Amino acid sequence: MKIDIIKENPIAAVFNTLGFNFISKTIGYIRMILIASVFALNMELDYYFYLQSLVFIFIVVISDINDITLLPKLLSIKNRVDLSRAARSQYFMLTLIMVVSLNLTLYVVLEYILIINNYSKNEIDQMYLIFYSILPVNILMPIFNLFGTFLRARKNFTIFLKAQLIATIFTVASFIIYHDNIYSIGLSGSIGYAIGLVYLFSHIRKDFSFFGNVFNSEVLVLLRQYPKLYIVFGSLGLLLATDRFFLSYYESGNISILQYCIMIVSLPYALLKFEDIFLTRILHKHHIKVSFDIIINIVILISFPLILFVQLNSILIVDTLFSYGDFSVNETERTATILRILSWQILPLIQWPLIYKILQFRKRQNDLIKLLGFSIILNGSIDYLAVFIFNLSVEYIFLITVIVQYTLIILGTGFVDISYRKLKLNKYFVMAYINNISAIVLINIFFDYLNFDTYTKLPLSLIFVFIMIYMNIIYSVCLNRIYHLV
Repeated sequence: MKIDIIKENPIAAVFNTLGFNFISKTIGYIRMILIASVFALNMELDYYFYLQSLVFIFIVVISDINDITLLPKLLSIKNRVDLSRAARSQYFMLTLIMVVSLNLTLYVVLEYILIINNYSKNEIDQMYLIFYSILPVNILMPIFNLFGTFLRARKNFTIFLKAQLIATIFTVASFIIYHDNIYSIGLSGSIGYAIGLVYLFSHIRKDFSFFGNVFNSEVLVLLRQYPKLYIVFGSLGLLLATDRFFLSYYESGNISILQYCIMIVSLPYALLKFEDIFLTRILHKHHIKVSFDIIINIVILISFPLILFVQLNSILIVDTLFSYGDFSVNETERTATILRILSWQILPLIQWPLIYKILQFRKRQNDLIKLLGFSIILNGSIDYLAVFIFNLSVEYIFLITVIVQYTLIILGTGFVDISYRKLKLNKYFVMAYINNISAIVLINIFFDYLNFDTYTKLPLSLIFVFIMIYMNIIYSVCLNRIYHLV
């Protein structure tokens, strides 16, 4: 039996995606600003963000794995109502079982992780209370994303985007109404996802049952893909959690600072999404001659001027976004100092997803595991030396993070070239890296020496940013590279 699938107009779908994503992310950033204004930098907020990194490793990755494994199967049977309904029921039960099991696993191992991390009994008890407050979100979010996968298989993109927006709005509204303690963050997220989930279910209830056989042959075949994918996605989460592990040995607030700075430096990636723009072109066999190094030149063209702007205006940015409520002047200066260091992450955050997806699509999971495994070992080893052997200040932990991320994308770029074999890594991009990094360092020294005030820096920094953009364009044009994408 066949069913009619209501498809969206492709052009309308693109504009809807851009519009809803922009609004949802804007409201999400407002939520983070509200959290900063209420809790500023304190130990409890560090606990919350530390737990979030563990939740990513254990639970959030399930949504990404489901997209890779379930979506192709659903697309292949989307016109068969009987098979499609049965598959949705099976995948729902499978996801629910995995989510509950992984939450129980995290509950059991959390104490041992915290003991290794040298947390006291009172701190561990506080962590568990926060864990209970985010437990509903841990269960609801993967189910929410699974329903989104069901809708994307039916080409109903806008419904899921609307649900994301609804969840975000109610999350922020709930936090505004109730923000008396750290548990309000998890509670507001639970309310938002619950309402968004109800909206999603109202659109799929006719083709969905809560009960399905998860032990049939097709589901068992799918399960064989999960271990390797879980290692890949879990390794990425573990790399992110490594910093939080070692930051917990310093004064309170540093994990929160890391989260605030990541929010700022990830904004260019959130807006650009280069992997969505260039991935299809690179993967297409007729465009194999479009070398990956050309894309790197474009990433450089955009990233380094942004890095310079953030570094020169770090105090102004932090003061504008976070200096409300309980956020003190000292905390603003601490956050701005770390932001100057972490601003170097802008380039890796844009480039890594492109490397990751190319290797993923070319079924190079083993290479991804090697890359991420090496990065975890490198990051953990250097952090250990910095904290326990040399007793370095916390700024070095953030600097190590940047160094490891650049190592990751340089090695990843090499793996991409190996994957294509015909492509040769452009030697000029190395020079572009060196030129831009040197320019940024010298300009920072110049500004620090002259000691401009915050508001004088802004127009001067814009002049230098435009000069850097202009020089990078001239550099690319002279190499006759950038026009190969047109």
